[in-house]
Amino acid sequence: MRRTTTAALLLLLTLLACTDHATQEEADLTSLDSVSDRDSTPGPTAPDASTTPDLTADDATPDTIPDTLPDTVPDLIVDVDTTDPDGFCQGASKLALNGTSVPVPVTSTKLIMDCCEGFSLHFHTEALPSTPMANVVTLVRAMGAQVPNGTFDLQALPELLEISRCTVDPFVCELLPMDNASGWLRIENTAYSEPTFATLCLLGAQTSAGTLSLYSGVVPVAPYDWDSRFEIHLLADPALTALDVQSTPLAELVLNEFAVLSLMGVDSYDEANQIVGLDGWSGSLASRIPAPGVFGRPFVLLADGQRIYLGAFMTASSSWAASVPTIFLDAIVDGRMPIVAARVGAADPRFDVRIHAVMAEAGKLVVW
Repeated sequence: MRRTTTAALLLLLTLLACTDHATQEEADLTSLDSVSDRDSTPGPTAPDASTTPDLTADDATPDTIPDTLPDTVPDLIVDVDTTDPDGFCQGASKLALNGTSVPVPVTSTKLIMDCCEGFSLHFHTEALPSTPMANVVTLVRAMGAQVPNGTFDLQALPELLEISRCTVDPFVCELLPMDNASGWLRIENTAYSEPTFATLCLLGAQTSAGTLSLYSGVVPVAPYDWDSRFEIHLLADPALTALDVQSTPLAELVLNEFAVLSLMGVDSYDEANQIVGLDGWSGSLASRIPAPGVFGRPFVLLADGQRIYLGAFMTASSSWAASVPTIFLDAIVDGRMPIVAARVGAADPRFDVRIHAVMAEAGKLVVW
């Protein structure tokens, strides 16, 4: 029985027809976050995709990725009026309901599905006061065989818009009516292996909750080639506990070749509160972790291929005081995965700048 239900508002912009996006497998949709005032500068060169490990069938990685893709992006430039007399679509990302505007973080997720590919932009409202829009995540998806560059007029293409209110567990969406929306979506990308930069300006959408407007700012969308820039690996020897290896030098630990979580499975990263948002299309992380036992199932977190810290998957029933950061599997609720500091005195490695850099460059970082 889940403890909370997080609603989500889903805007779907379909650049090329996706015949049946409703048949995507059910998963725990995450409600998480990213920087509201983003740097639009691309991150460092992505790791060579050939070094990315193959993942098991239970992992978050889709199995429908084409064998080869051109590393160029087509241009589809549309003459769109981006005049904004009220100044709403300027500055930091924000959400307005019935004329009341609040700043909100926005994160992004790359989508590769059976029918098409695209990305989503998540407008996070978890920290807002209780209103009809509270605890709502808005997603915008632009999908196509290959998402082109350009600026697209939302009023001229109203059939491209859908809004749904989605629950997280189970992943169920209810289509909501939306009328009179205007605005534009800008997509900028130089190569398939490089980040996409998206900007959404949605004005005056008449929803059942009221008049909704959204502005994302410029949000980076990480390419699939960046999947291995953030990973969590179990150890190769399943018999070892976190107690067994807590004093072992990080470089000496032998890792399982498959990551149980990688960048494409992350929706957002709330660094201040150390909460990782798990992407809703990725399936259950807990189902990929063998029973941790009293002394924990050890893992190693990596950023850009560098081992950052040793941690432990545990359950709340364990009485062992871990000396490493801990993820309690029974505390993962509605796709939100807290990483808890060590129970006993130790340096806290969770705020390592290398993790911060990856999450910021990938459009995953949340700042309230």
